Order: sequence, then structure tokens, then C-alpha cells
Amino acid sequence: MASLKWTLTSLKQRGIRQTFAVGFSYAEDYLFDWCYGTDTIRRVEPSSLQFSAENKRHASIYGATKARPFLKLMELLSLPKDATFVDIGSGKGRVLMLAPRAGFKKVVGIEFSPELCAIARRNLELYQAKTGLACNVEIVESDASQYSYTPDQTVFYMFNPFDGILVEKVVRKIGASIQASPRPCWLIYLAPQYKSIISATGVFPEERSVQISGSDYQVYSCSPKP
Repeated sequence: MASLKWTLTSLKQRGIRQTFAVGFSYAEDYLFDWCYGTDTIRRVEPSSLQFSAENKRHASIYGATKARPFLKLMELLSLPKDATFVDIGSGKGRVLMLAPRAGFKKVVGIEFSPELCAIARRNLELYQAKTGLACNVEIVESDASQYSYTPDQTVFYMFNPFDGILVEKVVRKIGASIQASPRPCWLIYLAPQYKSIISATGVFPEERSVQISGSDYQVYSCSPKP
């Protein structure tokens, strides 16, 4: 019944072609876990995670990024692959597995739930064993609003990991890093619920909307002069 309701709603909002594309990408995501033995598709409520942190109350439900739209977006953007890719709120590590496939040589995941970090590390082990893909991936157990962003990190990604209060804090923290070490940077935001908050910070003056197979992205960039 739920799937029928979703289909009817999607047909009204997206039309037949986009509804098929979204449905296909959902099916692919289930196949992703089946093929690699990973656990990424199951959603997780923050309240079910057994840890305490000052900002836990700001956390959003965990959900996995769809693989095909993400890889298509990376191909479309042609970002510098020698940059360090940072997944903010990396959860179970789906994007940490996809980013090396997109060509990034170094990938960092920031996640403040020890449970999700442990699942992500296990998923990476399984994925690497199945694919043989060399992944220089570091999973950092940290609050993204308190993490120290480094000069080599220039591509940032997030899929609504927390509410607008933390979104602003994180973006301003990234902005401070860019100000200290001027460099071109990109922020890719899936399902951009708080995009107006990011725009208001002025950290990323350039932005555009991109929709791929029903996945809505807001792509921000900045090119400060040294």
C-alpha cells in the first residue's frame, strides 16, 4: 500500500519518466547491499543510537545516498580528483565507498555516532574485499561542527545529516578554514532542506541546482584569491 501511494504521488509530481528513474535507483540501492554484503540501505533514527553528545538532538535520520545519481553528478561536475573528499555525517559509509569509484584518491568521513562508524568500517572492508578497489578512506568519529577542516580538503558533501543550526555552524567552520588557507572549494548538498541557511553565510557565493534521477542537489562553490 505504501509503495502504491508513493508511486501515485511521484507520478503527479515527477511524471512517468522521472518516477521510473527514481524507482530504478531505489532498486539499485537494494542490489548494492546484496552484491557487496554491506548494510547501508536500512534507515536509522538518531534516538536508536546508543551514544550521548551535545549535538545529538540536532541529528537527522540516517539514510543512504543513491549510488547512480551520485556517480552521475560526480561525472557531470568534473571536480579535481587530487582533492580530499569529505563526507559530513558519513553514516554507514555508502558515499565513502562511492567517492573512490568517482576517482577521488583520498576520502574522509566525519560521523559522531560510534555505532555508525563501526558499521561504516565493516562495510568498507566488505566492499574492498569484493571489488579490490583501493580506497584511501579515513573515518573520523567527531562532531562535524567541532572538527578541524584542513587545507587539502576542498570537496565537501552532506545529505541532511542534521538541522539548520548545525548546518550553519559547520559551513562557517569550513569558511574559517577557507579564509585561513584560501582555495577553491565545493559543497554538494543532497536534498537541500537548509540551502537558504548556507546561502546566507556567504561562504559559497556560487550555487546551482542539479536534479539527477529524482535526486535533488544544491552545488555550492567558492574561488577565493590567495
